[in-house]
Amino acid sequence: MSTAESAEAVPFDAHGIEPIPDASRDSTPWEQFWIWAGANIAPINWVLGALGITLGLSLVETLVVVALGNVVGCAVFGAFNVIGHRTAVNQMVLGRARSAAAARSSPASCRAC
Repeated sequence: MSTAESAEAVPFDAHGIEPIPDASRDSTPWEQFWIWAGANIAPINWVLGALGITLGLSLVETLVVVALGNVVGCAVFGAFNVIGHRTAVNQMVLGRARSAAAARSSPASCRAC
């Protein structure tokens, strides 16, 4: 199989870090909801809930802390979604653009090991 054939067979992230053309933006808000809801319905929330009780918080306090943490975390990702939609850049590029120079170069230094 040639390189050209394999590139056609797996069109994953075909745009790289280039802006995504309007014709390629085919995801609906409903589809995005399920992606992000699935990411937030994770076993870590159960672990965090048990940790709150273990640390002496009441059940209500633990639920409030977990809910607020999820809201704040989702708000950050939501902001990246809005910015990404307006700039036509994917979220990985947006996230790395705001990181410090050391954070951007750390994956490269780990790869050199």
